[in-house]
Amino acid sequence: MEVAESSSQLQPANMEDIEVQLDDNVTEAAKLAKHTLVGRILAARSLNRNAVKEILSKAWNVQEELNISDLGPNVFLFNFSDRKIAARVLEEGPWFVMGNLLSLQYWTPEATVFEINYDLVGFWIQLHGIPLELMTSKNATKLAANVGEVLTVENPYVNGILIRPFFRVRVLVNIKKPLITGFCVPRKDLPRTRIMVRYERLQGFCYSCGVIGHDNRKCNKEPIMTTFDPTRPKYSSHLGVPPARSLTTIVTENHNRVKKLKDHEDDDMATKDKDGDHHHPQPQKHTDSHPEGEHTSVQETGGQPQPQNLTASKAATSVEIVVPTNLPNP
Repeated sequence: MEVAESSSQLQPANMEDIEVQLDDNVTEAAKLAKHTLVGRILAARSLNRNAVKEILSKAWNVQEELNISDLGPNVFLFNFSDRKIAARVLEEGPWFVMGNLLSLQYWTPEATVFEINYDLVGFWIQLHGIPLELMTSKNATKLAANVGEVLTVENPYVNGILIRPFFRVRVLVNIKKPLITGFCVPRKDLPRTRIMVRYERLQGFCYSCGVIGHDNRKCNKEPIMTTFDPTRPKYSSHLGVPPARSLTTIVTENHNRVKKLKDHEDDDMATKDKDGDHHHPQPQKHTDSHPEGEHTSVQETGGQPQPQNLTASKAATSVEIVVPTNLPNP
């Protein structure tokens, strides 16, 4: 495992040191690891520790559930009482503190805190411009694998309905390398098309070299231009987009909305039926030319019209599409 740059406290094994065989605690360590994250803020200067703790506690919406310990300049240990909160924090990243990227990782049981590799950071990326006939999870995985290790692929097709016109993929990005901005895809009977990559929550990257951790004011490299237009810079603010809502959230909210409509209609029907029972006309007796003592009883039989029932499958076609508004033309 690669040793982090900030691990000055970690010294290489020395043959003069006394070797001691220790007993492991694999089971407990595995449980604890799910509650524990280690993070390093990639800043050129040491940030105020109290300010960092306050910013992250508010951003993660956790107070009592979180304990933060210092491991060194801009390096912190985050211990969560609930492992689900730790997973959520990691899943919703990356996070930035005062404009600086927080590289956040699980503390793997077999490693020391000084051996964490902070070069790999989880990003949600969006793949825009995929032709409809090529919009498959397999193709999205193939594209995203060029950006980094693929962790999760959100398929925009739900029950045969296209929720949104782009793929959303969770990948591990090597922040030491220039960011990937797009792909050129050949087609059978049409010109090649360009698929654009957009990074959610992206901040603090260089518009000249495309590397996260510094800006173009501190970069001595010439700006990289696009191959399709040598006058156009390859990197700009358009590479970053606001986070899209997860498909799970959209589908769940839509399901709850349909259920609420259905329950409301059922309540209306029950109310009308109940009112009909109380106010239904009583049978009336009519007399005619029949002989005395012979009466004909007549009761009205007209029923009330039933309201049209909105089925869940039909209402579920009303979905929310989340599309960034700051995408440039390819």
